[in-house]
Amino acid sequence: MSLPDDVTLLFGLEGVEVASIALDREANPILALVTAAEQARRCPNRGVTSHHPHA
Repeated sequence: MSLPDDVTLLFGLEGVEVASIALDREANPILALVTAAEQARRCPNRGVTSHHPHA
């Protein structure tokens, strides 16, 4: 099973991927999720694909 399928099963969120996982000071998991759709990663004005997820 691929990672996007795992995310869909875990969160019910289709079309996302886990970019990173960490624990906070109280051992709570922190997940950074990004869209798996290549077109959604593009700047609407310039059409340039983002390669660096950010908050």
